[in-house]
Amino acid sequence: MRASAVLGRWGGEEFILMSAGASREALLAATQRALSLVEQSWFMIGDTRVRVTVSIGATLGREGDTSESVVAGADGLMYASKAQGRKRISEDTDPLVK
Repeated sequence: MRASAVLGRWGGEEFILMSAGASREALLAATQRALSLVEQSWFMIGDTRVRVTVSIGATLGREGDTSESVVAGADGLMYASKAQGRKRISEDTDPLVK
């Protein structure tokens, strides 16, 4: 994670990672890394090992976006990941506007 990136809890089960000036490649690398780390995670409840999963919505801000529109886009993509079976990354594939 870049030194300028901010990671925090956004809601009940939601977390947000924001990084100014990130490239699409950096975004995808970070989300792949997060997916891999979470897939390796587990915790115990009594004698039962519980696996952890993650559904990720990834997007980059574009000219004219507000922070609210970027978060709403990422949130929609995250719900798309959940609907497609979880344990996946849904990314905004529209070309970036410079």
